[in-house]
Amino acid sequence: MAQKDSGRLTHANIPIIQESEYYNIQGMFEKIQEIVMYYGFIPVHLPMIEHEEFVAKAAGKQPEKITETLYGVKQPKSGDKLSLLQTTAPGFIRTYIDENMIALPQPVMMYRFGPRYQNQKNGTHESFTFDLEVVGSEKSIMDALLIRLAVLSIEELGGKHIFVHINSLGDKTCRQHYIKELSNYYRKHINSLDKDDRQLLKTDPLLVLNSEKEGTKEVNANVPDPLSFLTTECKKQFKEVLEYLDELGISYRIDKKITHELDSDSHTMFEIRGYSEDEEGNHDEVNSVILARGGRHDNLIKMLGSKKDIPAVGASIYVQSIMSMPWFKPHSPRNLKEPKVYFIQLGTEAKMKSLAVLEHLRKAKIPVMKALSKDSLQAQLSVAEKIGVPYTIIFGHKEALEGTVIIRAMKNRSQKTVKIDKMIEELKKIK
Repeated sequence: MAQKDSGRLTHANIPIIQESEYYNIQGMFEKIQEIVMYYGFIPVHLPMIEHEEFVAKAAGKQPEKITETLYGVKQPKSGDKLSLLQTTAPGFIRTYIDENMIALPQPVMMYRFGPRYQNQKNGTHESFTFDLEVVGSEKSIMDALLIRLAVLSIEELGGKHIFVHINSLGDKTCRQHYIKELSNYYRKHINSLDKDDRQLLKTDPLLVLNSEKEGTKEVNANVPDPLSFLTTECKKQFKEVLEYLDELGISYRIDKKITHELDSDSHTMFEIRGYSEDEEGNHDEVNSVILARGGRHDNLIKMLGSKKDIPAVGASIYVQSIMSMPWFKPHSPRNLKEPKVYFIQLGTEAKMKSLAVLEHLRKAKIPVMKALSKDSLQAQLSVAEKIGVPYTIIFGHKEALEGTVIIRAMKNRSQKTVKIDKMIEELKKIK
């Protein structure tokens, strides 16, 4: 017997083709979508390829240097250079501007779901993310809302032992002061830094913070606290976010290594991590997995050419990371109900007319499984038995000519022939 999960097939009992990663991804998408739409988020389509100049601005880089980390291609006819966006925040901002969303009631809360491509040494890497963005509000409750929705989504997917790592770099002025102090600190300990991190220090000291090199890790244990560089207003904003998390009962840790490296990043920054737990309840700090991350980027829209400051905060939920966790609980896509019947077609005439019969079933919302590419009765019956459906509909040459179907009970092999226009009525009698 198939086990049930809210009237849907469970992961263990669906056909092999539906065991694929993409099947689970679709189920996950529907679950998270259900949560965020309840809170007022609207779906949008984001551009993933942009003009090189736009991508460079979003990344805080010079156009000629973006190909170090981003894809660069030339448009054949115009010769314009294009690049693939690897973060979704610029895409949300582009959509906000192009769709004149500033004319809508603010803030505008958007979501998208889909692949994200990254340029790695061994080639293109595809990962799926569920991304959220709130544009048009500087209120700390929006930061807390995104953290809450990300945590809630992970928990709905079976999440256990998850913690929010959170930090703040404040506004642009706070950030600059902190980076200056951090650079000075590293220079005082330059001889203890790994040689690669010494080079990295020349370009972005924030990247050195997360180094796993032994010498650098020891230096990083005592780096300056970014919270001490916050202005009174920035401290107030961060304190409010933490108060919301306390009120919601969300476990968090203030982590000064959470900084993010883009110039557009500001104020709240967070990562949601999953930990393994031993028998004594201790968490494995070393092998934690980042399940989601996000934060504010109030400077982004101005960096992209806007004359007006418009605050924004976003979050990304990492699909494959969640699926890799031992607690992950798959959700079947909502449209796949537990099948009541299996449709069997036999012969050319029946195969030709089978789609019309199936359309009757679809309109009546009767879940049905089928294997239209198979021809033999035995092959189709064996699939029906494996799935464990209680009834089959047999549609052969004779039935196709007469406009009938045979409804057979799999348990005792009893069967009944009915007209196609009476088929739905007969099936609804079956419990």
